[in-house]
Amino acid sequence: MRHIEITPILDGGHNWHTADEHMRQTLPRHWSALGPSTVYPFRIDSVTSNGTANIVVHGLGVPQQSYNVQTSQNLGNGFQTIAITTADAAGNLIYQEAVNAGPKFYRFAQQ
Repeated sequence: MRHIEITPILDGGHNWHTADEHMRQTLPRHWSALGPSTVYPFRIDSVTSNGTANIVVHGLGVPQQSYNVQTSQNLGNGFQTIAITTADAAGNLIYQEAVNAGPKFYRFAQQ
């Protein structure tokens, strides 16, 4: 078994933020080791503006797995796939899009 480094968080205290950070770092590795038959609880962490005319969507997924980037302007109409992105070695999913008219909902979906 190989040794994998994670960021030390032991000095973070006994609180929800430390627990969330620990899970963010370790769960992708656990799920990756269990194999593709395991359903991984990928999620979006944040949707932010990067200071220019772009929206950046960040989420967590299975390392090196591809996901559909989906969006909707009205949840009642469902989501449509607009792009495909692949999680990096740490499971980070990042999608960047130029800001356009109207608010949007985003999600990552397994292919």
